[in-house]
Amino acid sequence: MIRNSLISLLLLCSVAHGIETEWNGQVTVGAKYNSNVEYLYLVDRLSDDEQPRKEAFFALLNGDVSLSIGEEYLGKIAYSLLSESGLDRPELSRFDQYLAGSFSHLFGEDLLLDCSLVLHHAAERWPVPRQLSIDLFGWVTVLYDLNEHFSPYGSARFGYYHDIDPFGDRRLDYFRGPAGGVEGGWYIYPAADTSYLKTGVGVDLNWLRDEEYDRFTDRTGDVLGVSNKHLRITALVEGAFVDERVTAAVALRYVYQYWLGVDMFRYLDWEKRRIEHTVHLQPEIEYRFLEHYAVRVTGSVMRKLSNIGEHRDDYTDYSFLQFTGAASFSYTF
Repeated sequence: MIRNSLISLLLLCSVAHGIETEWNGQVTVGAKYNSNVEYLYLVDRLSDDEQPRKEAFFALLNGDVSLSIGEEYLGKIAYSLLSESGLDRPELSRFDQYLAGSFSHLFGEDLLLDCSLVLHHAAERWPVPRQLSIDLFGWVTVLYDLNEHFSPYGSARFGYYHDIDPFGDRRLDYFRGPAGGVEGGWYIYPAADTSYLKTGVGVDLNWLRDEEYDRFTDRTGDVLGVSNKHLRITALVEGAFVDERVTAAVALRYVYQYWLGVDMFRYLDWEKRRIEHTVHLQPEIEYRFLEHYAVRVTGSVMRKLSNIGEHRDDYTDYSFLQFTGAASFSYTF
């Protein structure tokens, strides 16, 4: 998968021959701490020997390269590889790669149109990765400069998720189906520089497969049905202070998720519609020096509250509290 993506990127370079182009790239190394890694598979929550996910430490190695084509009508091709290798728990390692193409154009001096298409591939575990999924999404974003201090924006996206099951155990069988959403809001520029404040609201619909589990057979003689089609509403506030050497940013998000179907046991008198509230706070600071180098420190706090887990009869508890912290060093070329 990685080799094919790189070959595709190199072949596309021939199309740009004779057109003004520019190469850019970045390599980042660092370390990350996660106090509570989320479960990826529900079946792990339902196993008799379930153990709570505890803290884990990761080594970060990220790289990306991009080719910009043209000026007035700007095209861009980019490839990115992100890896989090579990130092104390290799089974929690995560690898993501992206192949993206975009087109943008400024109409007059006020209206910016950006269209993007992104192919994403995910894998986990180390030293032998397990393939997880691929997805393909398209974005259309419009930004209008109302004046020097305010710019409304709007975006829409649509795509499809598809699981990869190399071992035939169907652990991620549910991760297949279309998804789409819209988002709108404002960029506010308090000063004549690149610092900004962003506010917005988004609505997404994920139409993934439902699941059935018979892990309860030994204990209750029943089968659990789980719904995965859900609506997500997000409210966000982001801000950044940017000068020549330092960027300090903070993002606050609230997410409301409403599942369209109900989770239920086939025979027992139990069913519940899953509803969740999530608050996520993420600050970061970056310092740039010697033109090509930067150090970055980031952190996050996430609190998820789910109605499944409130009572002892619920099949699991989706609520959790998570802290993360990361430090990295990058070289830009």
